[in-house]
Amino acid sequence: MPLRLLISILTLLCTGLMARADDTTPSGHWRMKCNDVQGCRIVTRGMGPNGEEAILALRRLPSSDSRWHILTTPLAPLIDLTHPFAIGVDGGPKLTFNPGYDFRAYESADSLYMTNQGLANRLLGALMAGRAATLYYEPAGGGSAVVLFKLDGLSAGLDWIDTQQQRTDGDRQVAAPTRLQPHASMNDIRAPVGGGDGRPALPEGVLARHYGVQGCEDMTSSLLDATTPLIARLSDTALLFGLPCTRSGPVTRYRLYVVETGEIGGIESLSFARFSSGYGWTGTQALANIRFDEEAGELIAQSAAADLDGCGYYGRWKWQDIRFALIEYRYRDTCNGASNPMTWPQAYSAPH
Repeated sequence: MPLRLLISILTLLCTGLMARADDTTPSGHWRMKCNDVQGCRIVTRGMGPNGEEAILALRRLPSSDSRWHILTTPLAPLIDLTHPFAIGVDGGPKLTFNPGYDFRAYESADSLYMTNQGLANRLLGALMAGRAATLYYEPAGGGSAVVLFKLDGLSAGLDWIDTQQQRTDGDRQVAAPTRLQPHASMNDIRAPVGGGDGRPALPEGVLARHYGVQGCEDMTSSLLDATTPLIARLSDTALLFGLPCTRSGPVTRYRLYVVETGEIGGIESLSFARFSSGYGWTGTQALANIRFDEEAGELIAQSAAADLDGCGYYGRWKWQDIRFALIEYRYRDTCNGASNPMTWPQAYSAPH
């Protein structure tokens, strides 16, 4: 038996996730256990068509204001923590959880807690109303794994836990753990983007798409090595990635991608409007010197350097539901003019 698998099983035994039948209470395909220290857990074990095994569990601490945690533990084969996993219920849309953004390991390297509150709440609602759930993940060493969980007994088991904890609020909200320590296995999840000893900070699909486009330099090159990718959450189900593509003097140009982590999921390469007095409105996949204002939810690009479209530009885009909407666009029409973009001619301003 691999050492990592043995450690995972021992950890689960110690924390009660695989407790013996004589000290748990059954509810359909689930089993519950409560104590005054660790709170309550409800657990089921799933199997896959090729012998895969995994645990799906919910837990809630004893305090009266505690929310539910949802976690999964792939036992065989073990999961590759640098890849996302997905869960679908009754053949419906898959909800995709990305490492470091939507899930993290706590307690053990394979106890994967779902930390994206919006996604986790949607998942819990689907689980309580469903008959069967399917876990999809990539094992360590490559390939794919599928595990099936039967859901009968889950809702009744959650009600049983409410009674044990004397909770009458019927709360079914999920939250990320706040009293558990993240496991060291994910300490370097934001380590070097490419190369080096650390794990990639970016989904492999985003990297593959970025490097599949001609004209972008290697992000580990001397020109781009010190440039940090832009990573921002746009919504519960959408992540923005801005990867440096080229650098010339003070201008770094980025290509941008949205990773949809919910519903169907996927990666979208973004294009943006550009304006110049010579060409009018055109499109581009590269924006200069980008930053993201999280409070306003706005993406900003700015350059005062000469290029094919003129002498510089300033653009603001706001994320609205499924795409970026242009809010404001200014262009620098003379290369020896003022460098303050607020003094440049305005080509577009969104109606209020």
